[in-house]
Amino acid sequence: MEAYRVHVLVSAAEREGRFAYGIVVRSGRGRVLRQLGRAVEADDLRGVLLRAVLRALWIARRYGRTVRVAVDHPEVVRWLTRGQELDPRFLATYLQIRALMHTYRRVDVVLSSEEEHLRSHRVARHFLGEPTRPADAPLWPRSYASVAS
Repeated sequence: MEAYRVHVLVSAAEREGRFAYGIVVRSGRGRVLRQLGRAVEADDLRGVLLRAVLRALWIARRYGRTVRVAVDHPEVVRWLTRGQELDPRFLATYLQIRALMHTYRRVDVVLSSEEEHLRSHRVARHFLGEPTRPADAPLWPRSYASVAS
């Protein structure tokens, strides 16, 4: 049996002053349960990532109570694991994340691997309007192929 019931991959992207995040929710066995993202108004990529983690934790509650959250920014990982002092601008979002983490049996926040980063970053890039390369496929089922290209 897998140690985690849910794996959440979180990434953010920036292009020309615009930001977007991408979230991939996987089962403990690696099956993709959900992919989503959103373009957001923000001043800082780290704030976008924190908002994405908050959204990801809300979504992951539907799938299980033990979750591994892989984030692609080391500073955000250190904030969420209490390894570094938080930037005060992000306190409100951070407190919401901490409160939501307490509703789970187990939450581990880790730095994402290269494969995890590429998967979630691809979703974030899509919401910035960047076309996906054929090597990135399949991001969505075939019925959505026209949306992704």
